Parts: sequence; C-alpha cells; structure tokens
Amino acid sequence: SRRDGRIVNIIGGAGRTPRPAFLPGGTTNAALLNFTRGISKELAQDNIRINAISPGLTATERAETLAKQNAQARGVSVEEIKTESLQAIPLGKIVKPEEIAALTLFLVSDLASSITGAEILVDGGHTPGV
Repeated sequence: SRRDGRIVNIIGGAGRTPRPAFLPGGTTNAALLNFTRGISKELAQDNIRINAISPGLTATERAETLAKQNAQARGVSVEEIKTESLQAIPLGKIVKPEEIAALTLFLVSDLASSITGAEILVDGGHTPGV
C-alpha cells in the first residue's frame, strides 16, 4: 500500500453554530467536524491528511431553493431574504462554489503538506469567533 492520502470533508457551518430549526443537520455536522479533528492524528501515521472546509452561504441551487422556501414561509420576497442574508455577512457577499473548489485543491496539494485536522471557515466572516 502507498500509505498516502488526502480527505477533505465539506461540513456545514451549523456544526459550529447550532440553529434550533436545524438541530439534526447541526448535530451531524458537529460530529463530522469532531471526527475529522479526532482521527487526523491516527491517519497522520500513514501520511493521510484529513481536513474540513465549512462554507457559509454559497451560490448553489440549494441556496436558491432555501431562499424561496424561507421567503414563502415568512411571507416576504426572495430579494428581502437575500438582502437579510448578505447583511449578516461581514464581507457582504456569498461564497462562490469555485472558492470551495480552489481551497479543496490547495488542501490536497503538496503546498498544504503540513495541514491536517484543520477546519477552514469560508463564510465571509459570518461565523462568530470562539
């Protein structure tokens, strides 16, 4: 066996900041984050690096669907939901899928050969500090 590998878990931000309306997903994300950190030391013995990326609001079809559902549930326009979401993000923009892809490529490359057991937040500064 080569004894070499890379794993990148994409983990929702609800694993770090639980929301009452999303407890099952948040609990699952928290467990995956804990697993990523916990197993990294064991995997390191075989030169396997495991890291996590936690994206914030990302420009995906799912985000569009959720914005529509949220707008309908609250009786407001989709634009109002999007404006509210952007106002909660310090950088004032949503994440592009290409940003997550580029970070993944970096984490699996030799440029990141000393990074394992890490979580990188890609959310425009939305997640509160420790």
